[in-house]
Amino acid sequence: MTLPAHVGVLGGGRMGAGIAHAFLVTGSRVTIVESTPEAANLAHDRVAASLATAIFFPAQSWVPFPVFLSVGWVLEKLRR
Repeated sequence: MTLPAHVGVLGGGRMGAGIAHAFLVTGSRVTIVESTPEAANLAHDRVAASLATAIFFPAQSWVPFPVFLSVGWVLEKLRR
């Protein structure tokens, strides 16, 4: 599967930040569009915090669902 080099996300709330996170970890460039500078700063902080708590590990080391057997990497978001 070929992923886009640049992804646009409209809104950086919980869902938009999650979409941005998913594409950022694959190497895509992401632009989040928000309605105000304050909302843009919050979206940036939300994505940065999400990325800071993510753990990357080989899928073969932990396979809770058979669907993960066909992927090279699994990404899990941990809550603080």
